[in-house]
Amino acid sequence: MTSAEQVKQRIEIVTLAGESCQLQRAGRMWRARCPFHQERTPSFYVDPDRQTWHCFGACGTGGDVFSFVMRRDGVDFRTALEHLAERAGVELARGSTRGGRSARGGPAQQALEAAARFWQEQLWHDVVRGKDGEVARRYLERRGVDRASAERFELGYAPEDGHATLEFLRGRGFDDVALTEAGLVVDVAGSGRGGRDRFRGRLMFPVRDERGRLAGFGGRVLGEGEPKYLNSPQGPLFDKGGLLYGLHLAREAARREDRLVIVEGYMDVIAAHQHGFQNVVAGMGTSLTERQAKLARRLTGVRTIVLALDADPAGQKAIIRGLPVLLHALADDPGYFDAEALLDPARQHRGVDLRALVLPDGSDPDDLVRHDPDRWRQLVEDAPRLLDHVVQVAAAAADLVSPEGRAAFVASLRPLLEAIDDPVLRAAYGQRIASLAGVDAEAVVPRRGSARSAAASAPRAPAREPGPATLQELDALALVVALGREAAEEAGVTPDRFLAAGAAELCALLLVRRAADDGPLEDALPTELEPLWAAVTARRLTALSGPAARQELQHLARWLDLARLRQAEAAVRDELGRLEASAGAGRIAALAAQAAEEDDGPSSEESEVAREAARLWVELREVQRAIDRARDALRGAPAA
Repeated sequence: MTSAEQVKQRIEIVTLAGESCQLQRAGRMWRARCPFHQERTPSFYVDPDRQTWHCFGACGTGGDVFSFVMRRDGVDFRTALEHLAERAGVELARGSTRGGRSARGGPAQQALEAAARFWQEQLWHDVVRGKDGEVARRYLERRGVDRASAERFELGYAPEDGHATLEFLRGRGFDDVALTEAGLVVDVAGSGRGGRDRFRGRLMFPVRDERGRLAGFGGRVLGEGEPKYLNSPQGPLFDKGGLLYGLHLAREAARREDRLVIVEGYMDVIAAHQHGFQNVVAGMGTSLTERQAKLARRLTGVRTIVLALDADPAGQKAIIRGLPVLLHALADDPGYFDAEALLDPARQHRGVDLRALVLPDGSDPDDLVRHDPDRWRQLVEDAPRLLDHVVQVAAAAADLVSPEGRAAFVASLRPLLEAIDDPVLRAAYGQRIASLAGVDAEAVVPRRGSARSAAASAPRAPAREPGPATLQELDALALVVALGREAAEEAGVTPDRFLAAGAAELCALLLVRRAADDGPLEDALPTELEPLWAAVTARRLTALSGPAARQELQHLARWLDLARLRQAEAAVRDELGRLEASAGAGRIAALAAQAAEEDDGPSSEESEVAREAARLWVELREVQRAIDRARDALRGAPAA
């Protein structure tokens, strides 16, 4: 049996997938909203018998435990295999991992682990240099760190002697190449003793990645000297922009609380965990990077990320500079960012709710959690939305009296507006900024290019109906039963084509079971779908086969397309009807025409109505053109 087969045998797909989405029973299957894209109706199915998963929504793909990790973490097969092998306790053959000596598990990382153990001994047992460790122990005592917390975070002490660590590691068989790659030794060529320790006289903080693998260290000087904190050098193992300190210890608590708090320093994290706030991590002393943001969301699945911000102006400006990157990072991570959730708490389940915890002047998280934990808890609970906070901070620091000051204020926030993909949210914040600056909203809200405008005017996807399936939907499902998944895919029959929610769900279940070629569907059928299943099996089409049946399935797929477009047309006409009822049909037509002719559109309160009317008319025309093409396809004519 290969290593990959051993891993698949030991890893349960339901447990693995359930860490990223809320699975619910559906007969013998499990289903959920797909963790890889946003959706309202569950299209993600897990088959515990076959140990497979499949998304019948926007992803349109599936696979096994390896493909799930590859898609979830954005990694290749080898990395997914290494991750799952470690989780399953399967030892991979030496040489099967990628990279050279500095690869995970290679000599460089083994040297890191050996150094961490050595420094822990120095902290608690003074093994090599008498009472050296006492300096570090006194420091921890002053900072209120108990021994249990120090041991949980594997704190250690690097002796003041510049060769103690180097001599210990060489004595354990590590050569200078491994020690240099691990970032533990410097000046190998220039020193008369063949190098010296990078970390000397420092309290050591081992930094592990999200899977608990040692990546490097941070060291705090305990006497005179600079820098105050010294990190391992950037390299294959220690990638500062892709690490969050304490994430391997915080991820489970963050999942339970559905909230992750990101602070600045190592000691902040340790103090928070010691006092019961175990959903706290640190950003390695840098502004939060794109990779750190994606890592935090992907590994914890939380809906709320709280950034603990320094009250000083420099810290506030750093957040303003970094926020557009953060918004883009989460918006590009499928299913993980919903801009509207920043304004509407009721929608927070659809994406990340970014919050700002503003620390009182002169305080840091370490102080608060030790001396006033209730206040820390309240600050986390009451943290305002990050976008609101950034706008307020920029306004407070701006000259909103002079024209030049107002222009500078708007210009400082324009990158933030550009980073907001949702047009409604962008307009709302644009109006707020314009109000603060005392200018028209049109001068603030960035214009989007033709590609975005075209996307915005594309026909909308109609909502699925809770009512019964149509005869055409029943026939399409019956032919899927008769012909199987291959014919369904060839005809383009997928769950998203059905209007009735039950029909869409049954289609997904049918395709999953047909893909697995496993047992009668009745065994996996949810109770609420049994009447629909009875109606499908009553259709005589379930007995059809051959080219004629495949042609009929293709015809039904086109009909389903046409039905969805007609529903979309009705939805647009309903919206137009509401506008006409409030302002009059003639007035709406005139305003729409005016908005279409003028670049800036009419001014005054009517401008919003005019733009909305123009948008709806454009959308209606797009839907009607799509309907014409669908009718041609249904008749067998070539599409225009």
